Amino acid sequence: MSKERLPGAEWRPLPEAGAPDGYNKTQVIYHSIVGTAEGAYGYFLNHTSLESTFIVKLTGNTIQCMNATDRADANSTANYRAISVETEDNGHPDTFPWTLPQCKELIRIGVWAHEYHGVPLRSCRRHDDPGFGYHSMFGAPSPWTPVRGKTCPGIIRIKQYNEIILPGIIAAVNGEEKEIDVNPRDWLQFLYSDKVVFLCNLANMTKEGIETAEAREGIAAVWKLNPVPQRVHKDVLDQFRTTVGGV
Repeated sequence: MSKERLPGAEWRPLPEAGAPDGYNKTQVIYHSIVGTAEGAYGYFLNHTSLESTFIVKLTGNTIQCMNATDRADANSTANYRAISVETEDNGHPDTFPWTLPQCKELIRIGVWAHEYHGVPLRSCRRHDDPGFGYHSMFGAPSPWTPVRGKTCPGIIRIKQYNEIILPGIIAAVNGEEKEIDVNPRDWLQFLYSDKVVFLCNLANMTKEGIETAEAREGIAAVWKLNPVPQRVHKDVLDQFRTTVGGV
């Protein structure tokens, strides 16, 4: 494997790639695009001088835009020391989680960054501290972003970073098998506060799926649920809450 290139990633360099930067990368910072991977790549290519090291699609497939030691201008003051990982979403990353393939790929990138760049197995304790993080970790605005009120990579994805991604990287480096999963009830409570509709199985009153206008299939993939749940009346939902304690 190479320090510059992630194995299995599609090498699609931006014009800025390959400059003799040779920076020592000590951080990995995760982002959300608020759109599609191809749209982000086109924006980087044609409309801005910004760029990211990687773009990870919903399918888990990754585009590598820059050599890993190149400066990638997506992290403000951390540009010269951070490997930047953009992730595709459906335009609503606060409520649309990273899919199961994305989670696996983000963990794989983290393991590679640890093994080939020495990124320590911890969250960054300060904006200039080596480790892993997400774009709005130190606030917005902050040394990592000048944009006020930014939640990147999104509220639900921050939860996934803390509960799935970083623990998954640590487990993989230690040779442990860690199932990528969540407690569905915790996620239901979290999502319901943002007016996401819960749908349950009419036959046995068990959890069958989650639906928002945009995110049903992505959430179903993360939770390994049926992505085509039955629609139920509000009275049934109330009964589910009472009998099962779901939401």
